[in-house]
Amino acid sequence: MKKAPKHLVRNYLVALVAAMCMIQYGYDATLFSSVQIVPSWRNYFGNPNPPLVGAVTTAYNVAAVIFGFFISPIVSDGFGRRWAIALGSLFVVVGAFVMSFTPSIGGFIAGRVLVGAGQGLNLPSGPIYIGELVYARIRGRLMSFWQMCYGIGAILASYIALAGIDSPHLGAWQWRIVTLLQIIPPMVLMFFLYFCPETPRWYLQKGRVEEARKVLETVRLPEEVEPELTEIREALEYEKEFTKGRYRQLFINKSYRKRLILGIALNFGQQLTGIGSLTNYSGIIYKQVFSSSNTIVLINAVTNVLGIFYTLTATFFVDKWGRRPMFIWGAVGQGLMMMAVATLVTQAPVVNGRQSVGTGIGTVISKSPWMMRANFASSEHFYCVLCSVMGRLHMDLDG
Repeated sequence: MKKAPKHLVRNYLVALVAAMCMIQYGYDATLFSSVQIVPSWRNYFGNPNPPLVGAVTTAYNVAAVIFGFFISPIVSDGFGRRWAIALGSLFVVVGAFVMSFTPSIGGFIAGRVLVGAGQGLNLPSGPIYIGELVYARIRGRLMSFWQMCYGIGAILASYIALAGIDSPHLGAWQWRIVTLLQIIPPMVLMFFLYFCPETPRWYLQKGRVEEARKVLETVRLPEEVEPELTEIREALEYEKEFTKGRYRQLFINKSYRKRLILGIALNFGQQLTGIGSLTNYSGIIYKQVFSSSNTIVLINAVTNVLGIFYTLTATFFVDKWGRRPMFIWGAVGQGLMMMAVATLVTQAPVVNGRQSVGTGIGTVISKSPWMMRANFASSEHFYCVLCSVMGRLHMDLDG
């Protein structure tokens, strides 16, 4: 069996390290929905009311938005993509310790703020790091596995939570072990990140040509190094020229304006898929039907396993079916599932203070294709569609 070239193996390895950002994100996304229904967590924090539970999620999201939009670009451009990823991972580690050992719900919220800030720092930098370092021809495949890493993290969190909830003798450690073990993915990421290079594009932005050349020599064939250096230089020069007032064309020209609006709408639509409500509050939703916390955590664990299956399906069929058809039909399917879940939850009869088990089963079944849509129209397909629209705009403005 023929061995893969070393430079190609390095492409996959550095992408795998960066993809660990998504493992810690998947772990964190499942963490709170799992611990909030554990009786020992609720007792430890004095049975927090719904507004306080909502504040935990809101604090995390606000921190992620602020650090993702305002701070991450400054760190990433100023100090390098690796530093943004490493700093974000460090925030997650500190936040996990705060959540695990705080004596109050306020401290738990503070821990969620730190974790949200960390995710805001490293999640935007991970795809940039992969995109600037690996071959363009394998970038789509690697970004598909980037999405799969989310599922890996979610599975880890849900099954650790399941093990904890099956051990009531642990007391507060039922939930504490879930929050504390959150430190493992970012610590592993920071360790391996030390051995990964910075991107050649960042080095060239800083005028460090020789360092950029050395990096490319490790991830490209010898005859590819100089042409790619030239290509990156030309792209950087173009961006400098493009930013000298030419953005006004985006608003003046009708065709450009339409594409800009479409790009913004795609971003908005991707964030409003609705899967976040079930990710953050699935425990509370299922509690309306199932009295056992063990059952609810098990349902979340199984659906996370299905998420991996759907991501792999999308990865293998995306080149055959196309990004845009999968994105569109996935959105249509998800819309139908949203209607199904809303109808089941709001219209099903309530018996003895709970809705029927059939309602819960129907919700779980509806959630499963919802996850399929979230993966079929997931990050890699979304960005491919978006780049197709905005890439054409880029070429028109250049011409």
